[in-house]
Amino acid sequence: MKTFRCKILLLFIAIFCNILSNRAQQVTRIEILSSDEMSFDQNTYGNVKRLIGKVALKNENTIMTCDSAYMYDEDHSFEAFSNVKINQADSVTVSSKHLLYNSKDKIAHLDGNVWLTQGKMTLNTEKLDYSLKDKKAYYNTPGKLTNKESVLTSKHGEYWTKDKEAHFFEAVKLKNPEYELLTDTLIYNTNNEESRFLGPTTIVTKTDSVYARKGWYDTKTETGKFSDNVVIKTSGQTLNSDSLYYDQKLGKGYARGNIHFFDSVERMYLKGNEGYYTKAPQMIQINKNAFATKIMGQDTVYIWADTLYYQGDTIKHNRTMNAWGHVNLFKNDVQAVCDTLCYMIDDSNVCMFKTPILWSNINQLMADSIFIYLSRDQIHHIILQKNGFIASHEKGTHYNQIKGDSLVGLFELGEIERVKVYGHGQSIYYAREDSSKYIGLNEIECPVMLVFIAHEKVKGIKFIGKSKASLHPIEKTKSEKYRLKGFAWKEKVRPTKPLVHF
Repeated sequence: MKTFRCKILLLFIAIFCNILSNRAQQVTRIEILSSDEMSFDQNTYGNVKRLIGKVALKNENTIMTCDSAYMYDEDHSFEAFSNVKINQADSVTVSSKHLLYNSKDKIAHLDGNVWLTQGKMTLNTEKLDYSLKDKKAYYNTPGKLTNKESVLTSKHGEYWTKDKEAHFFEAVKLKNPEYELLTDTLIYNTNNEESRFLGPTTIVTKTDSVYARKGWYDTKTETGKFSDNVVIKTSGQTLNSDSLYYDQKLGKGYARGNIHFFDSVERMYLKGNEGYYTKAPQMIQINKNAFATKIMGQDTVYIWADTLYYQGDTIKHNRTMNAWGHVNLFKNDVQAVCDTLCYMIDDSNVCMFKTPILWSNINQLMADSIFIYLSRDQIHHIILQKNGFIASHEKGTHYNQIKGDSLVGLFELGEIERVKVYGHGQSIYYAREDSSKYIGLNEIECPVMLVFIAHEKVKGIKFIGKSKASLHPIEKTKSEKYRLKGFAWKEKVRPTKPLVHF
């Protein structure tokens, strides 16, 4: 048992001695390389060496110079005054008016106009602690870092000379000839000039601004990725999204999640889940649940589709709104569906292609292509190009119908007033003696016709060219048989006012 205890005691002694040995090895000697004068002083700190004039000290691979210094041998430290400079082998230089250094922890405490230089980067502050072991500098006084054309200021921060990376905290400002970045927390790499921020951040240029709570920005390429409540503003336009990749130099961006775009000049809103943005020319394309609203006079037009493309080039007067895939349009006085829609804002024209259908009050208009011409935010006239067809529900299974190769409808105060039919004109309408009693069913064929409408009812037809007309007694007609070729009643797909919250 005694032998075992002795072995345990010897083991503890060996471990203790090893710890002491490691600690002793960590404390490296401070060498005096040069000094004009040296004297000794005995005080409470033990033996103190006083060095004056062109003092140079060395600790491992670091050389420290100053005008005068006190060396505390027992404490393995020294205090330096005036023209203090630290030079490390990795091209890092630190200068100040005053320095406290201990070789045990290898931390230099500097104060008085401190400068840290590495390559083309300089860091200036009033007080700074620099770890020669970890190659880390940290300060709690306002500091300024200059790297080429970029200047960074903050209330306190840290800098790793090994990784060439700086962390800035509180009232952080990064200023560049092209932009200014404002945030509370910023990580900046002086080598690749990339900034990462972890708090509310705003980047401002001469023409636009970007706000986000998280992200990174590369000052070399002027590109960045932003997330968490992203807002980009430029000349009357605002874009919000969950995330945004943006090329500031090209003025192009890719946004995802909860996209909201507003053009204050055109009073145009767009929203969706994915989008592409260009600053010049001003363009945004919205995919996935794309939706748009535009204020027109006292009314609002709603458009939703698979894809929306908006170009707001006011300089060249080339403002357009295009929509593709399952297009729906709603306005109080008109509704429409199609596969492709183009709205030329400056010309006040709307074109619809690929099975377009338009509803105006009780009238349903169809054609291969539909062209709408607006005046003062209301329809002035419509062209139904190729296979034009206008139908309206009369009563029960009765439908008034007008058909031709092409139809031109003229509007007055939002209602169809006249329809001119070109080529193979055909018409079926139910004539009334008064507001309730039917006379019969009129069936007409004529190359060119001019149909007059009042209060959504056919009031008369003017025939141009050889015509053929028949009046069938109402009691002897089966309305299901009187359908012009191509008739289809599509009321079920007519858009209704959507519930949208921006």
